[in-house]
Amino acid sequence: MSSGSRRKQENKKTNGEKNNDINSSSNLGAKLLNQYQKENWGVVNNLVEDSNIKTTEEIVCQKYIEKIISYDEENLVHEVSLNKSSQRDIEEQYADVTADNRDKFVPPTFEEGIVDFARPSTERVSTCSNCDGNGRNRCRRCNGGGQNSCRRCSGTGTNSDNTARCKSCGGSGTKVCKKCSGTGSNACDTCDQKGETWKVDLVRRDFTPEESVTVDASDVPDEYIINAEGEHVQTEELSLEENEIRHEVDEYNVTAHKVEYVYDGHDHELYQIERELKAESYPMTQARQMLPYALGAAGVILLLIGAWYFGVI
Repeated sequence: MSSGSRRKQENKKTNGEKNNDINSSSNLGAKLLNQYQKENWGVVNNLVEDSNIKTTEEIVCQKYIEKIISYDEENLVHEVSLNKSSQRDIEEQYADVTADNRDKFVPPTFEEGIVDFARPSTERVSTCSNCDGNGRNRCRRCNGGGQNSCRRCSGTGTNSDNTARCKSCGGSGTKVCKKCSGTGSNACDTCDQKGETWKVDLVRRDFTPEESVTVDASDVPDEYIINAEGEHVQTEELSLEENEIRHEVDEYNVTAHKVEYVYDGHDHELYQIERELKAESYPMTQARQMLPYALGAAGVILLLIGAWYFGVI
């Protein structure tokens, strides 16, 4: 067999493969149109039969999810009663990471959170900051007076018509404060009346996550790709800006099939995104076309009925 004959056979084979690809593409397009017609009310029944499928193509789109964790810092003092926890127990809470090396702590997930970092060598026992070492605080209910106005007589000391003394307060217009038992002060909850507390200086970091999504999908509506799950390709770590502790971008591939077709002289596009069919426009049945007008008319009728019922008309 001559080389020219072999080339002719190879060309025929290549053309045959092309025809097979076209047929396969058309079959896929018809299959997707048929599925869309069955799954969606309002699509014309003859969508497959009367549509002219122009192209059916597979498009691989990219989806990028950028995630950042930033933080705000503030200085605090952790203060507890000497009776509630031993100094050793409290020190162990902050033993792993201190304020000096807090940048080593990176939140494992992109979620909100608060972490306290102890400043080394700031543990101490000192005067309670709540009661200034007194062990007791002024009663907030009576403001330290030990007495409150009688609720029954509103402090007048008499009954409603001023003909007799108030039976609740005996005519004094006041009653002993129940919260402090008339002492004018309450036990300090911070130090348990000891006047001293255990303290340590802290740096508190309040972590806040941020997330944004961008896509590279020139032939597919962006919202279709944004809402798709996709197949994870890689995670890239980006340089950190001020007050950032973590900054990454996840890349995903999203495979879409796009069917371009003509129905009744109008161009339409159908997309398959991860087995879900989506379309911005499609050939509608007459009932579906009239639905907005029917709903509008029903709304007008309801308004007229309401106006008649309330006597407006």
